[in-house]
Amino acid sequence: MFPSFEVEKWKKNAETALAELKNRGMKVAQSSAYGDQRDIVRLWERLGFKLVRRFSLMTRDLVGLQSDIGENMEVVLKPLRKDADEDLEILNRFDNECFKELFDWRPSPLERTVYLVRKDPFLKVQEWFFAILNGKHVGYVGMGIDESYNGKRNVKCGWVLRIGVLKPYRRIGIGTKLMCMA
Repeated sequence: MFPSFEVEKWKKNAETALAELKNRGMKVAQSSAYGDQRDIVRLWERLGFKLVRRFSLMTRDLVGLQSDIGENMEVVLKPLRKDADEDLEILNRFDNECFKELFDWRPSPLERTVYLVRKDPFLKVQEWFFAILNGKHVGYVGMGIDESYNGKRNVKCGWVLRIGVLKPYRRIGIGTKLMCMA
């Protein structure tokens, strides 16, 4: 819970930002708040924002992690070669194809994918894998370790960065196989 003076400060800043966006010709404004920031969510709602989707940051204890939970055993996992331009092009194409149905999807340029995989300053430790079924790329997963996050919080935590499966190949255990790998 935020103190009332903090909420009022946010409200004033938000109103100023909204007025500036309108002056610059913007037709729509978007914002976000974590689910536990109820005061901020209420503030956005008072300012006329409508909920589009909820975002969840989820965690799982990896002690006792099981396999054989429905993963597709015909899928072969192939490591992405960070130095191979063709692998980065496939990853970029898949990232765009797998998420194009999302409400706020915009195509991601190849340069963003290259930066994420080769130069991301926050995740020096990261791995990416392709799911291959019958010789065809059908999905991917990326995972990483943020050493700074772990050091500051004295934890051992890894991140599933992205996971995607092409629409015709969903619901047959490919995503499960990728998550088990991650």
